[in-house]
Amino acid sequence: MTLSDQDSGRSVSVRAGEIVTVRLPENPTTGFKWTVESAGSLQQTGNQYEPGGGSGAPGAAGIRVMEFHAASEGESELRMKHWCEWEGEGSVTNRFAARITVTQ
Repeated sequence: MTLSDQDSGRSVSVRAGEIVTVRLPENPTTGFKWTVESAGSLQQTGNQYEPGGGSGAPGAAGIRVMEFHAASEGESELRMKHWCEWEGEGSVTNRFAARITVTQ
C-alpha cells in the first residue's frame, strides 16, 4: 500500500507481511526533511530521496520515500514530521499521521 500527504489522517488496513510505502514531498537542500516520530509495531525497512520532476536541476524538490514492514497483527500510529532537525520543534512545518491496522 502506498500513502501520500493527501492520506494524512486516514485509517487503513493491510495484511501482515505487506509493505506500507509513504511518499511525501521534500526539498532537502533547504535543510527540512521528513523524520519518523513514531511507527508503532511497523518496522522501517527503507528511507530514500527521489529527486523530483526528472529535471535534475540542483535544489529542485523531490519525494521522500519511506517503507515499513507490517510484520504482526495490531494497530500502529505512523507519525512523521517535516522539520529542520538542528532548529528544533519550532521548525516543524508539516506533519503526517495515519492509523495502520494489520490483519492476517
